[in-house]
Amino acid sequence: MNAKPISESGKSTWRQTGCVVVFGLFFLTGGMFILIGLSLIPWLNCRASSDWQEVPCTIVSSDVEVHRGDDSTSYSVEAEFTYAFDQQTFSSDQYDFNRTKRSRKQCKEIVRLLPVGKETVCYVDPDAPENAVLNREFLMPWLELLMGTIFSGVGAAIAIGFSTAMGRRKKRKKTVDSVDGFGTESSLQPIAGDATNLFPEDLEDNKWDGPQRLKPKVTRVGTLAGLIFVALFWNGIVSVFLWKGVANFNRDFFSIFILLFMIPFVLVGILIVLGVIRAFLNLFNPVFEIAMSTGAVARGAGVDVAWEIKGNPNRINRLRIVAVGVESAEYQQGTDTVTATSEFGLIPIADTTETQAISFGSATVTIPVDTMHTFADRHNKVEWAIQLRADIARFPDVFQTHNFRVKP
Repeated sequence: MNAKPISESGKSTWRQTGCVVVFGLFFLTGGMFILIGLSLIPWLNCRASSDWQEVPCTIVSSDVEVHRGDDSTSYSVEAEFTYAFDQQTFSSDQYDFNRTKRSRKQCKEIVRLLPVGKETVCYVDPDAPENAVLNREFLMPWLELLMGTIFSGVGAAIAIGFSTAMGRRKKRKKTVDSVDGFGTESSLQPIAGDATNLFPEDLEDNKWDGPQRLKPKVTRVGTLAGLIFVALFWNGIVSVFLWKGVANFNRDFFSIFILLFMIPFVLVGILIVLGVIRAFLNLFNPVFEIAMSTGAVARGAGVDVAWEIKGNPNRINRLRIVAVGVESAEYQQGTDTVTATSEFGLIPIADTTETQAISFGSATVTIPVDTMHTFADRHNKVEWAIQLRADIARFPDVFQTHNFRVKP
C-alpha cells in the first residue's frame, strides 16, 4: 500500500469558514425573526392586554382582506369599530394581536359574527386609549414555532459548531506546524520538549496498546437522533410550502405546477421518516460487542479478535466480520470541498450461519506487513476498523463499525 495520500488536497481558507458561519447566522437570524415576530411579540401583547379595560363598542365595518403576493394569497380580518373612553370617542381597526395566517373560510366566519352595527365589547389600554382590540386571545402558531425552532437550532449548530471546530483545527495546526515536515512518514520528528520523546501517532498508539473492548463508531441512539433532526428540519420546511400550495390552490396552471414540483421533496421526506422508523426498530436488534487483544496492532503482527452477542442469536441468519482499511482525502474541486474514500486491505474474520458461532467466537487476524498504517493529517487520513454485519429476517440488519489502530 502506498503511504502517500489519495490526492494532494487544497487548504481550507478562512473565507470558506466565514461563508459557512454567515450561512449559519442567516438561518439563526431567520429562525429568531420567526420566533420573535410571529410568536413572542403576539404573546407579549396578548399577555399585556389581559388587564386592559373592557369597553362597549360598535362595529362600523368588517370584511375579509385579501393579500395577493407573487406566489401566494393570504387573508385577514379587517374590522373597524368605535368606542368611548374617558368621555372621548375613539376608533380602531385591530381585531387581534396574532400574526398567524388564517384560511379564507376562518376569516369569513369571523366576519359573519361581526356584522356592521353590532354592539359588542373591546379591550382598551387605559394608558393609551387609542389602542384597542376586539379579541385578545393568543393563538399558538405551532407551525411557525416549529419552523423558528428548527431554523434557529440549525443556524446556531452550524455557526457555533463550525467556528469551534475551526478553532480546534487552527490550534492543532499550530502544533503540527511546529514540527518540521510533519505530515509525511519520512520527515516525522519528535515533539520538542515532550518528556516521552514520542511522535503524536506513537502517543495515540500507546493509549490503544493493550486489550481493548471496542466502541461502535456510530451508536444506534445517535443515528436515531440524527435522523429525527434531519426529518424535522426537512419536513418542517417542505410542509410550509406544501401547506401554502394546498391552502392557495386555485386550479390554475401555477398552482398545479407548484404541487407537482413539491412531489420529489415530499418523497424525500417520506424516505427520511422511513429511515427514522428503521433506526428506531434497530434499537431492538441484538447488540454485538467486539474485543481485541490489543487495540494498536503492528504491521505483520497478529491480533486476537473476539465477539459476543447480547440478545437472541436465533434471530440472526448470517454473521460477517471483516477488518478493513479506509483511506480518505479532502481536496478542493473548484469552489467545493470534496472527500474521496477508498477501501483497502480487506481481511475476512468470520462468515457463519451457525447459532453457536454467532453468539460467541474469536479469530486471529494478521495485519499485512506491506499495508498502510493508521495515519491522519489536516486533509488526509487512513483508518482501520472491524466491520460487522448481521442479517436478520423481517427486521433491519445490524451494521457496526469499530475502529482500531495499525502501528507503523
